[in-house]
Amino acid sequence: MIYLTTAANDKDLLKPLGDLAVTAPIPYGDFIFTGVTEVDGQTQQVKVCGERKKMGDMVNCIDDGRHVAQMQAANEAGFDYYFLILESVWRTDKGGQVQYRRGRNWVPTGMHRTRLEAYLNQLHYLLGVQVKQSANVKETAAVIKGVYQFFQTTEHSSLKKFYTSPVSGLLLKPPSLVRRVAKELPGIGWERSLLVEETFDSVRTMVNAPLEQWLEIEGIGKGIATKVQEELA
Repeated sequence: MIYLTTAANDKDLLKPLGDLAVTAPIPYGDFIFTGVTEVDGQTQQVKVCGERKKMGDMVNCIDDGRHVAQMQAANEAGFDYYFLILESVWRTDKGGQVQYRRGRNWVPTGMHRTRLEAYLNQLHYLLGVQVKQSANVKETAAVIKGVYQFFQTTEHSSLKKFYTSPVSGLLLKPPSLVRRVAKELPGIGWERSLLVEETFDSVRTMVNAPLEQWLEIEGIGKGIATKVQEELA
């Protein structure tokens, strides 16, 4: 069963989803459901959260950071898979600015396409979020049904032999103070900061760590470790 938000702007999804959906005051996303996946030969339950955004709202979310906060909250609530449907007919004008269709008119967003594309790519490669697009409510419902049906069986597991997901969930968990400090150190950045976070339980421990302990972290050689210690000295 797909649980659909009671928000007024999503009521139009109820009819095309048919018997698969019921409305409920869900606290995360616009639609949620459970399914199954296979891990090490064992069938496990998976919790799925999806969100639908139209272009105007998408642009506002990029500007104020609200969307990332929503995804982080869903991750903390235990959802294993998160997907976004961008429902809009859109184009770019001669200057590269994004416009979306409203009735017979094209509405300017004031956002350049490169910024929109960069955000959507970051969602996929840094957060592990699957980004899907649709032109109308009927297509959106079809996308939701497709994802729902995918997770109702484990018979698609052969794909795992050929495909390895890119970085998944890298930023969905709000970073600790250790990680936020570590990412600013020379040669560390976001990816290595995750390993640093797993190594040191506090900023004090990280600052006082000997060179040898830094060298034990995967991907950190003597050059980076020496620069880090000089920065922390």
